[in-house]
Amino acid sequence: MRIENRELLVGDVVAIINFCLYKQIAAIITSPDFPGWLAPLDFSPTRFSEFIALTVTLVGTWVAAGCMVGAYRTSATSDLPAALRAASLTWLSAMPVAAAQLVLVTAVESRSLVGDTDWGTALPLAARGVGEPFVTASGMLALMTLWRCVYTLYLDPFGLKGLGFQRQQFLRDLYSFREALLMATLMCAVGSISLQVVHALDAVLSSGM
Repeated sequence: MRIENRELLVGDVVAIINFCLYKQIAAIITSPDFPGWLAPLDFSPTRFSEFIALTVTLVGTWVAAGCMVGAYRTSATSDLPAALRAASLTWLSAMPVAAAQLVLVTAVESRSLVGDTDWGTALPLAARGVGEPFVTASGMLALMTLWRCVYTLYLDPFGLKGLGFQRQQFLRDLYSFREALLMATLMCAVGSISLQVVHALDAVLSSGM
């Protein structure tokens, strides 16, 4: 349950929020009652609450599952196999719980049980459609594995085997170059001021003679 890599945790949350936003927008524009792109802007509390419910469900279950399987330890992104293993275990643990939670919440809010006629219309808009919830689950798997690969290769500051270590080394070299550049600029400024002082003293001495 220990969270060592908070940067990865924040990245997971942002990625899932963007995924839920994409699902909500795609569901709205493909729904039969979509008013069109030129329609006046309108805020729908129902659609917003559905988006919040889906986002909270996916984020909460993913983060909780990641904490349980150790997906936020520094060793979980040490290399690509470890990152893919952690993402797959998190997905296998989170998606059934997310689906069950979504079903239970919908059943309570709509006062219906599984198998009723209006069950499909009671689900959040982003969770409806052909192939759900498998489409959402497969999208989550593709997104999170891709994000973990990108993070492990390019962004992980703790990685010692992939490109993350090279990035860290590059940043250290960049900071060293910046310090050297600042020192050179400071020396140039001091030298320029010294030359100005010497020139002024020489002018004073020449005028005195």
